[in-house]
Amino acid sequence: MVTHPADYCWSSYQVNAQGSNSKIIKPHYLYEALDTSPQQRQHAYRCLFEHQLDKENIHKVRNAAQFSMPLGNDKFMTQIETALGRSIGQAKRGRPSVKEEEGYYFI
Repeated sequence: MVTHPADYCWSSYQVNAQGSNSKIIKPHYLYEALDTSPQQRQHAYRCLFEHQLDKENIHKVRNAAQFSMPLGNDKFMTQIETALGRSIGQAKRGRPSVKEEEGYYFI
C-alpha cells in the first residue's frame, strides 16, 4: 500500500504522530497513556513505527490471521490452550493412522 503510515490518507498517523488536527479522529485512551505532554506522546507514538517486521514474521502474522490462530511461543500457546480448555493448531488431516490390534490392521 504505502511505505510509511504517514503516506496513507486514511491513517490516523498524521494526527497521532504529527499533531495534525482532525474533526473525526479522537484520541484512544492507550494513545493518551503514552505520555501527558502532547509532544512527548507524539514522539512515543512515532517510535512505535521505527522498526519494520522482517518477511518471515510478516508471513507468520498473515498465516495466524488467515487461520484465526494465536501467534506466540510454546509457553504462550500452552496458556491459550489451558484458558480455552482445548488444543489449538491444525489437526492432522486425512484418515486416522493404521493401528495393529490382535494381529489385524484396522483403519
